[in-house]
Amino acid sequence: MPTLISRSRAARFPPSTPSTPGAPGRNGQAGAWLRGALALCLGAACGGAQPARLPAQGLPAPAAAEPAPPAAQAPPEQAPLGFPLLSIDWSSVSLKSNADALALWQQIAPTGADWTLRLGELPDDDRLLKPLAIALLREGNFTCPALLPCTNAGVEEVASSATLTDPCLRRELALWAFQRLDEDDAAGLGDTLVAISGMPPPEHELVSEAFDLVPANHDDLLLRMNQAARAAGQAELADSSLPWLSPLALQKVLEQMHADGVYEHLDIDQARPSFLAAIADRRLKAKTSIAAMHELTGQSGQVAKDVRLALRKATADPRCEVAGAAIQLLEQHGEPRYLPRPARASTAAALHSLCVAAAYTQSHAGLDEVLRPFVSPQGLQVIDHAAASEDPGGGPQGEFIARSELVTLPFLEDLSAALESCSGSTCKTFGLRFELSFDAKHLLQRIERFAEDSPGCASP
Repeated sequence: MPTLISRSRAARFPPSTPSTPGAPGRNGQAGAWLRGALALCLGAACGGAQPARLPAQGLPAPAAAEPAPPAAQAPPEQAPLGFPLLSIDWSSVSLKSNADALALWQQIAPTGADWTLRLGELPDDDRLLKPLAIALLREGNFTCPALLPCTNAGVEEVASSATLTDPCLRRELALWAFQRLDEDDAAGLGDTLVAISGMPPPEHELVSEAFDLVPANHDDLLLRMNQAARAAGQAELADSSLPWLSPLALQKVLEQMHADGVYEHLDIDQARPSFLAAIADRRLKAKTSIAAMHELTGQSGQVAKDVRLALRKATADPRCEVAGAAIQLLEQHGEPRYLPRPARASTAAALHSLCVAAAYTQSHAGLDEVLRPFVSPQGLQVIDHAAASEDPGGGPQGEFIARSELVTLPFLEDLSAALESCSGSTCKTFGLRFELSFDAKHLLQRIERFAEDSPGCASP
């Protein structure tokens, strides 16, 4: 299977090498050579000129030599290769079961300070490395609390005191284990791979490795992994497996999981009903529903009756972006009657109609004509507290915009995103909060923007 996500971590794991007595730097031939060299150097003054001899009489008594300070012990991660950390007779090792492999892990006893060195001393033999890798992965416990949120950066450093029971060290060992396996091992690790693919963010690397291990033509396993990953909020990583699914399996992912990524792998001529259903499927991202609209209206100059009907219904979609896109497409195909208009029944209705208008105007000309009716005849007061938070020495920035001079709404892109998530007249997007005020007729008369810390991660 082509590699979906590059395994760039291989450089972190040193190649396994057998522990051979007498290797350079160890007690063996290298030690004998060193002793001989020292003896030769002492006998011949290392090739230098002989020093002049002093008279035998009157030689001062030799000063007592000061004891040499004890040599500093190098930390385990810097231990010289001449001192192996493992004392295992590899010729007697036989891994016939999962229990045997787990017992060997106890002998290897990696820690946060020396795990790369200990793994580097393992013999380069798949009969040993694969059982070790499989046993470790099956045992699990890889959820590391030290993972950095909202990044793919992994763990900055595993604690040096960590042992085999530490999930952060086990996570690093699991990444090493995946490097020792190939796609032929995937079928025997089905339940394990499903469990790993169901790890929620901020874990990304292990989930990626799990999907990367499974080859094409393993629909049942990939479907189970997709289900687990999407339930855990790992939809983008699950989408990386979609090219390896059969058309029948793709349809199952679409129908059972409502996966946005499936549409990139469907042929509209063969899956037209699925594209039509995507317009109104509120479990999909707005951008997926909008893409389906454009696919269905871009085939010819004429818009089919069922597509036109779906677009009309979409003008009332609670997803403002979807409603705005449907209005724009209908206008382009001769139906301007759905252009956004202020709703004056309530603040909630006014907010939604303003949200649709903001989404519509972001990629459309004639903004002033669309947005002016949403603003109070008395004009619009704008106060930006967020600017003050960026400049501690300054205060809030304010301006007044007469309705007749309005070209577009301030902060249109951020405001449009915030209007998708409102509570009362407070609307939020990542890192920003908008407080909106309306007049007695539910027309916008004041916008205040605030910066604030937002929990979680920004949506892509």
